[in-house]
Amino acid sequence: MDDYSAELQEFEQQRIGLGSLLDEDPDKAIEEARLLPAHSSAGRILYAGLKGSTLIDAGSATGNRKAIEEGIALFESLRETDPEDAGSHYNLGNGLVAIADLQPYQGFDWYLTTAEARRKARWLFQHAASCDTKGRILSRALTNLGNASQKPIAGRRPMMRTAESWP
Repeated sequence: MDDYSAELQEFEQQRIGLGSLLDEDPDKAIEEARLLPAHSSAGRILYAGLKGSTLIDAGSATGNRKAIEEGIALFESLRETDPEDAGSHYNLGNGLVAIADLQPYQGFDWYLTTAEARRKARWLFQHAASCDTKGRILSRALTNLGNASQKPIAGRRPMMRTAESWP
């Protein structure tokens, strides 16, 4: 086995391990993601993507804004490197949704304080779907686009009284 194949195999083991850790102990997943190498002959994009998505997902699960922002910064950097990489757009959109979701809902001001992040996330999901020529994330990008478009309506609207509940 050549060095490149060995590094890809090691990467896959780290990906599986971080995925399990994300479910079991998201705080530990954040710590482990921060230790991932920044550069590798197996590919900077692979490790930066794994690191960024773990930081965003675990940060979202724990309410760790700093971890989410670190993940966002990684995907912004990857997007600059390859502006047509669907995965970078998709993951950056996930990070922006996670940031918006951290903002506590305290009335209608929530819509204004999160508007820019939510708008940009929707654009990123749409762009990811548009430039996904291999169909690897198309359905996830469109699902997240739909969820991001629906979120401000569902779950944020005050409960409406039904006719039966009137005195």
